[in-house]
Amino acid sequence: MTHRIRILFVDPVPRIGGAEGSLLEMAAGLDRSRFEVLAAVPSGELDAAVRERGVPTVNLPFRRFKRGLASGPASLAALCRVVPALVRLAREEKIHVIHANGNQAQIYAAPAARRARRPCVWHSRDLAPLGAAGKWMARGATRIIAISNAVRDHLQPYVTEPGKLMTLYNGIAVEPFRAADTTDRLQHEFGFPEESVVIAMAGQMVPWKNHPLFLRAAARVSRAAPEARFLVIGDDRFGDHPGYRRRLEALAAEDGLAGRLVFTGYRTDMARILAGIHVLVHPASREPFGRVVVEAMAAGKPVVAVHRCGPAEIVRNGIDGILVPPDQTEAMADAVLELVADRDRARRMGRSGRERAAQAFSLRDFLPRVESLYAEILAATRSDW
Repeated sequence: MTHRIRILFVDPVPRIGGAEGSLLEMAAGLDRSRFEVLAAVPSGELDAAVRERGVPTVNLPFRRFKRGLASGPASLAALCRVVPALVRLAREEKIHVIHANGNQAQIYAAPAARRARRPCVWHSRDLAPLGAAGKWMARGATRIIAISNAVRDHLQPYVTEPGKLMTLYNGIAVEPFRAADTTDRLQHEFGFPEESVVIAMAGQMVPWKNHPLFLRAAARVSRAAPEARFLVIGDDRFGDHPGYRRRLEALAAEDGLAGRLVFTGYRTDMARILAGIHVLVHPASREPFGRVVVEAMAAGKPVVAVHRCGPAEIVRNGIDGILVPPDQTEAMADAVLELVADRDRARRMGRSGRERAAQAFSLRDFLPRVESLYAEILAATRSDW
């Protein structure tokens, strides 16, 4: 009799960001004839979304760590509660592989996997410094998945065992973005003139996403192209930066963008939004991957992004979009203006990006690679699972 491989996903974040979106697609997409999936998550938005996809969950009292292991007594107390619970869960549910979805998750999963004597996959999605915890986190992983070469290079100093660290780009369900209805125009929803060209950035409202660069570039574009209008999509999902949006709104007003720019907040209809824009701008210079970049490409939109880290691995400069130097307002504005002025070129880039998204970042190709990794780990660590 063939037994299914049992996977325990661990994610300590209650709300859905990019990493959690990837988790949802992974957990729901694994081949159910070969895999059984369970998710250990806090109660909240993520828990509900996982269960909606037919994946059972166990709620544990996770806390997010803000500075690695040194983040206060409450976080350390949570670690002491959660790790034994994960050990019990792994043993009672006869889990074969524990999969930590992110650096925060690995802080919990590494000691639990060691105590339960289970292999551990650390799925690293971040470029944040790990400090003294980095080598400890790496030692606790059987294999480490980096979501880009930039993340892999960032982790390399922490990893001593050859062959443990690999790059595996996020897989995206590209079909909803390819099929989105482009006739549902955004101009009416946001009060823009019908002839407007809509330029957008999308991401969590946190400083490292570099919203001020987008706003400065938008101001320059607005002066040169009066038909341009702008969207800032996203919010501070985890409440880590109170007041940041107010500062951005003040900066937009100072730059003369009143009436031309809308802060939309968090949106669950990104396929529809991306179908309705003309150009996506991604100003972050320390972006680990850039999920929304792939989504915009899948929607057939050209991308202007910083020529560094994840987006530089996704966007082929001059083919799918335009890559510009970090923190260069004029260069970013000029790239947008090129695409506004040359609609044929923008459409060609959009078509190229759509093909690249489907060929290089498809969830359909990503999932078999994860499944093969699980089987490889189990073949190497035990023979009678």
